[in-house]
Amino acid sequence: MKLCNFLRLDPTYTGKGLDAGSKLDEVVWDQYADNRVELSAMADIIRTKYQKVTRPSPNTSDAIKIDDDEEFPEGRIIQRLHTTKERSASASRKKKQQVIARTGALKCEVCSFDFQLFYGDDGSGFAECHHKKPLQELNREVKIRLEDLAIVCANCHRMLHRIRPWVSVEELRSLLVSRGTI
Repeated sequence: MKLCNFLRLDPTYTGKGLDAGSKLDEVVWDQYADNRVELSAMADIIRTKYQKVTRPSPNTSDAIKIDDDEEFPEGRIIQRLHTTKERSASASRKKKQQVIARTGALKCEVCSFDFQLFYGDDGSGFAECHHKKPLQELNREVKIRLEDLAIVCANCHRMLHRIRPWVSVEELRSLLVSRGTI
C-alpha cells in the first residue's frame, strides 16, 4: 500500500496511485526518489536495526496480560491492490515430481517432515517449493532451474522468510540440528 502512495508522487507514472498518502510520504519521496544509493543504504540501516529488536519473553514480568474475554472484529471485506512477482506453478510441480522420482518421498529439506507419512494419502504430494534466491531481490524476470528450488514444509518455509538476514535451507537445517530438534 505504501508503494502505491508513492506512485501518486511519481511524475513518470501514468496511473493515479493512492490518494491517502501523507505529507511524510512527500518528504521521503523528495529525499530518495532520485537517490537510489542513499535509499538502499537507509534500507540496510533499517534492516540492521530491526534485527536487533528484542521481544519480551513470555516468562518475564514484561509479558502482556491477556484478557480471555476480549473480542476481536474479523471478517470485514476489504479490497487490496498488490503487485506481486509471478511464480511458475509448472516449476513447482516438476520439482516435486523430480524429488519423488529420486528419493521416493517428498520430505522437507530442512526438518525432514513428510506430509504423506504423517497424513496418509491426504498428504501425498503436498509440500511447498522455496526459491533459494529470494524473488524479492530480483529486479526483472529471470529463468530458474529446478535446482534453484527447495522442498520445505509450511513451518520451515515461514521461518526461511522470517529470519533476517535471509538464511539458506542448509543454515536453517544446521540451526535445528545444533539445537537438537532434528
